Amino acid sequence: MLKKISDLTQEEIGIILDNIKSENSYYVGGSLCVDNKLLKSEDVLIMNLDETFFGLNESKKYILSRDNVIKLFKIYKHHKGETEYFKEKLKKSSILNLEL
Repeated sequence: MLKKISDLTQEEIGIILDNIKSENSYYVGGSLCVDNKLLKSEDVLIMNLDETFFGLNESKKYILSRDNVIKLFKIYKHHKGETEYFKEKLKKSSILNLEL
C-alpha cells in the first residue's frame, strides 16, 4: 500500500534522509524534494530549512524532529554549501548552536 506523506513517522523520515542520493532527490530553490520511488508513495516529499515537511499533493505542513532538522541542514550544506539562504535559516533554527 502506498503511503501518504502525512502518514510518515519521524523515524521513517530519518531513514529517508539517511538514504538521500542524487538519483532520488533534487532541490527546487531551497527545498529538498525526495522522489516517490524512495518513499513508496504517489507523492513527493518536500522538506524545507524552516524545519517543515509536506507532500506536493497535500496542503498541510508538518514539523520535522530536531534530529531530522540536523540531518536536513547537513545534507543542504553538503550539496549547496553555506549559501545566504542556509545562513539565514540557520540563524532562525532550533539547532542554532549546533556544529554542522
